[in-house]
Formats: sequence, C-alpha cells, structure tokens
Amino acid sequence: MSLRRMILSAARPDEVHTMFLTTRGLVLREVRYKESDKILTVLTQHEGKVTVRARGALRKGSRITAATQLLTYSD
Repeated sequence: MSLRRMILSAARPDEVHTMFLTTRGLVLREVRYKESDKILTVLTQHEGKVTVRARGALRKGSRITAATQLLTYSD
C-alpha cells in the first residue's frame, strides 16, 4: 500500500502548493475532513513532518483506511 497523497504546504494562508510524493512515514495525527477524507500529519525520514490529505480514507471498504490510522508506519 502506498502513501501517495497530496501534500499541502502553505507558505502563506492564501497560497497552497501541491505536489505528489511517494514515501514512507509514521502517522502522528489525523483529523476528519469533510465526509470521507482525513488530513494527516506524517513524519518522514527525508521530508520531515508533512501534512497529507488522504482522500476517501473514511469510506466503507477503502483500501487506504489501515494505512491512515494513528501510529501506523506505511509506504
């Protein structure tokens, strides 16, 4: 399972930069976002602490549900 999700990094509150990245990391924090998404704080070895939006993580039968739980180390 790959933790390839959109990384949100805001240099300024009105500006959001996005990029896609595949990396390993430890999920430190999760926040429910909208109906079926999560915003995660993930600690990675090379990028440090990043914020990730896991789309569809709260949907029934989602393949990424297990990889987005707290204190999970995942690809």
